[in-house]
Amino acid sequence: MKDNWETYSEAPQDENSVEFSHPDLPSEDSMFVHPSNVEQCTQSTSLYTQSLLGSQDFEERRITRRALKLLNELKRSQTVRDPAFSLEALCEGSTRSQAATTFFSLLVLKKQQIVLLHQTAPYHDISVTPGPKYYT
Repeated sequence: MKDNWETYSEAPQDENSVEFSHPDLPSEDSMFVHPSNVEQCTQSTSLYTQSLLGSQDFEERRITRRALKLLNELKRSQTVRDPAFSLEALCEGSTRSQAATTFFSLLVLKKQQIVLLHQTAPYHDISVTPGPKYYT
């Protein structure tokens, strides 16, 4: 039995058959990268990375600033007899966007253990109480 290559090469050529040509391989000289090109690419990538990190830092500072603003409002309006707050009461009269920002700020404060959040059931009001780091 002949192998597949020999069988293929002995097959009759059809008039309508298409010949495939393979691209030439690049020369060895073209495979070298000029150092100035590498340096330029590295610098532009570095600037892009710094820009992304800078925007992330800015976003984190903005989120933290909003959370601290909410914390100051909570501390200012807190009463001695009832240290708990209601998310519904905090968002009363707010737009949806403002309510979402308040909720997100509460999650940031929860992550930092400044407040504790409790919800009795899905879609019920969320109660906010001072956490371990609330008074520090």
